[in-house]
Amino acid sequence: MLFNKKIFILISLACCLTCALIKAETLSYENTDIRSDNLSEIPELIDCIVATVNDDIITFRNINLELIIEGKVEKNDVNIEEIIDRIIEDMLIYQELSNYPPTFLTDKKTTVDEEMTSFIKLYGGENAYKQLIYKYGLNPEAVSFNLRRKKIIFLYLNYKLYASVFNSMEELREYYVDQMNGTLDNSTEDFYHRFNEIKEKLTAQKSRKAYQELITLLKNNARIVLHQEIITYLKNRALQ
Repeated sequence: MLFNKKIFILISLACCLTCALIKAETLSYENTDIRSDNLSEIPELIDCIVATVNDDIITFRNINLELIIEGKVEKNDVNIEEIIDRIIEDMLIYQELSNYPPTFLTDKKTTVDEEMTSFIKLYGGENAYKQLIYKYGLNPEAVSFNLRRKKIIFLYLNYKLYASVFNSMEELREYYVDQMNGTLDNSTEDFYHRFNEIKEKLTAQKSRKAYQELITLLKNNARIVLHQEIITYLKNRALQ
């Protein structure tokens, strides 16, 4: 217990030192604002630990990376706490599958060449894309790695949770009546006409529930430390 407390104190001190000592002038790009130019910048910092998830850390750059990938890096309605929570969830799932890697996750299945091509087009081509990520303290390798990690997480979840979802006919009928205001009193024609839609919606509902149960379990068994003062600082700067 004493040893763990010392580790926590050292991590906290390291975070403070990182925030205090690392300055923006050490970068080759102008700033690493977590948001767009029309919002308040954070020119005095290039990186800082925002949270720790077991043995991994979340930094400003992780937040920038998530915003870039979600296409929200220059949006004005970003919820920083939600972004951090999604990063935590991804980390927990990736940590779990790293401990027990499924054999089907081959290099061929987890390549992201096509995704990167589409991603670059989304941001207006190679030059515009690189200018954007460099502006936010990132590089192409970091973006590619994170896209691949998200693809691996998706494949893992599909294998572990979604593919195993089974809907009985009774469940489909109940969902049709309770959730879609359907009726089976006089005719089943509409039920069978909308059968695929009903199955898809019920499967999605069960998948969301299974995901939340998995995340709750992983969070309960994880060591998660949020540096609330830094998160509050980020929120306040973004709202200015």
